[in-house]
Amino acid sequence: MRPSPEGGPPAHIPPDPVRRCFQQAYAWLGRYDGPIDGRPNVSWMAAQQAYLTEYQIMTSHPDTPQLVRATLQRDLEAVGRADEWRMCLEDATKTQP
Repeated sequence: MRPSPEGGPPAHIPPDPVRRCFQQAYAWLGRYDGPIDGRPNVSWMAAQQAYLTEYQIMTSHPDTPQLVRATLQRDLEAVGRADEWRMCLEDATKTQP
């Protein structure tokens, strides 16, 4: 949670549909067991960092997002979930009317 602009109690962080897709992908791979709600949390951050470390993907690399997606795509193909993940991402990135 982040502080509110007025300095009061923390503001609610809205869910991110793309993050939800990534949480689902990590869960299918047995790498994340937290809520699949599109919100950041400690378990989610740890799962992301562990994945990047395992595959030696540097966050400072300019192609990090593409490298992570390609690696996840390959891993999800191995467990038969690649198409579902692709559809989730497509739905999550559609422009709302």
